[in-house]
Amino acid sequence: SGMDDDFGHSFLFQEGTWEGKGVYYDDQGQALPCEGETLITHQPDLWVNQGTVKLMMEQPMEFHNRYEILPFKPGEDQTVWASVNSELGVLRGRFLIVGDSIISAWGSEDGDYQGLEFLLQSGPAVYQSRGVIFQRARKISSWSLELVMQP
Repeated sequence: SGMDDDFGHSFLFQEGTWEGKGVYYDDQGQALPCEGETLITHQPDLWVNQGTVKLMMEQPMEFHNRYEILPFKPGEDQTVWASVNSELGVLRGRFLIVGDSIISAWGSEDGDYQGLEFLLQSGPAVYQSRGVIFQRARKISSWSLELVMQP
């Protein structure tokens, strides 16, 4: 029907600002509260996802990310993205739509890092994000966040 191709997904597909709140787990499994903000903008042949995550510690730590995404083609359920990450270098990944969810899988160009993020849509403008980053066989971080689109 053409109408349902994106399953009504708002994340990535609509321009706007998302705020995230949740928990970040370090390589020791220690839980730290975190919050973040993501800005989605659309250019004709490029979608940009620019984000900041802040770990709420005595000395707050901030991570910055900028993903450049090839827009989904009508009827397609996946696309590719690239990002330059201050900690991990150049990352290349893909977004895949599976029903009510968006899955992101990626690796660093040097092969040292892999990551996975699972985004479950729990409301028209709300997603539950679960993710993990591996350095070779070792988990270096994971997270559990709720993302809410700002009016």
